[in-house]
Amino acid sequence: MNFSKVCVFLDNGHGHNTPGKCSPDKKLLEYKWTREIVAELKPLLEQLGCKVEVIVPETIDISLTQRVKRVNILYNKYKKAGYFCFKEVKYEKRIYVR
Repeated sequence: MNFSKVCVFLDNGHGHNTPGKCSPDKKLLEYKWTREIVAELKPLLEQLGCKVEVIVPETIDISLTQRVKRVNILYNKYKKAGYFCFKEVKYEKRIYVR
């Protein structure tokens, strides 16, 4: 299968300065874990021929609004260039009761 005209957007989420984004024992830090996954996934997708864009290359927190703007700009850029871009955003509001 030819993936040369497929673009994948990887959003690695929160930055190191986002409070509370860790496991209860503080051993698993979300920003670190997601960046490790992106660092491993990006070259694998590129080996398949995909164009890969990392939405948050910074290590600090970028607001969801800014991340969405970045995705929309990239989506429009690659769509115009003839790439297949699948854009899906899922937002689920969770309410935790203690």
